[in-house]
Amino acid sequence: MTRTGAPRDAMPARHLGWAGMVIASIAMASAVLVLRAEYEVWSYKEASDKDGLALQRGDHNALVVTPDPGAEAQPRTLLYHALTLARVAGAEPDPDRRRDLLSRARSAISLAEARRPNWGRARLVHAYISAMRNKGILDQDALCALSDSWRLTPYLADAGAWRIITGFANWDRLAPSARSHLVDEAVWLGRDSASLKPRVFEAARASAGYEAFSVHWVNDRQGDADIIMAHQGAAP
Repeated sequence: MTRTGAPRDAMPARHLGWAGMVIASIAMASAVLVLRAEYEVWSYKEASDKDGLALQRGDHNALVVTPDPGAEAQPRTLLYHALTLARVAGAEPDPDRRRDLLSRARSAISLAEARRPNWGRARLVHAYISAMRNKGILDQDALCALSDSWRLTPYLADAGAWRIITGFANWDRLAPSARSHLVDEAVWLGRDSASLKPRVFEAARASAGYEAFSVHWVNDRQGDADIIMAHQGAAP
């Protein structure tokens, strides 16, 4: 009897082809979701950065509150949303609206920390929001968050200035390990950023930590070319 239909060896090939198409579709869908999530993070970061620049200019009319991204948002999105809310709250004259903005900021950063534990940047934003809720004074919760931020992320180029200024202002209340991190970061940021150097020195001079900062600064500068040339050119 003559058999008709596809050869036996063609069936597995056909199944493999369908399987490949399914895998490719899943991969493409996953890639789209990742890109969408990253775009959301980028858009919230951009909004936060713009608000930060507006505050520096004193242009409070340019401040914009980002929409609630939802509980399932990426931790980074939640962090930037919390930071935006806190920045807008800092320029808000209405005390009730200010409290509401800071309450929402605290909820957002708490959710980000729950979703991504042991995240230094989130602990710093936590400290920033806590300080704002207490009229700039660091309570024990804020102090713990500030110390945790150094332990988890010792150096932050884009957020280190507030951490350094706040740390020196609370020098006497910091644990020795936090003081050590503070001095390390202050020297690093003062050397790395010419624009921030005056603010770093001003904050250090106004605190009991100035001696520790000065010693570290001088020691760290010993290998710099201008110091070496000055020593070489000095009279014997």
